[in-house]
Amino acid sequence: MDSYDTKINIDIDTNTIKYLLGELGIQTLTLIAQGCTHDEEIKNLSTITGSCLEVKIPLLETLNLITTRKGYYEMTPRGVTALSKITGWKA
Repeated sequence: MDSYDTKINIDIDTNTIKYLLGELGIQTLTLIAQGCTHDEEIKNLSTITGSCLEVKIPLLETLNLITTRKGYYEMTPRGVTALSKITGWKA
């Protein structure tokens, strides 16, 4: 039996990603891009709450914008591309 992969690998336009993430999702993605690797760092450097992260982190993972490895967040190439299109951020 094949395992079900919940990550979205289809091409989603930037406006749709921006809409799905919202301001706090974009802020979360930006903080991860800037080197925040876990919830406590994100909460300490922003106004994002733990309950918000409980929603945003799985969404970022589902959209294949970040991965979680050994408990730490990392940007994916797709995340880098999306963030650069949304905010003009460069890796």
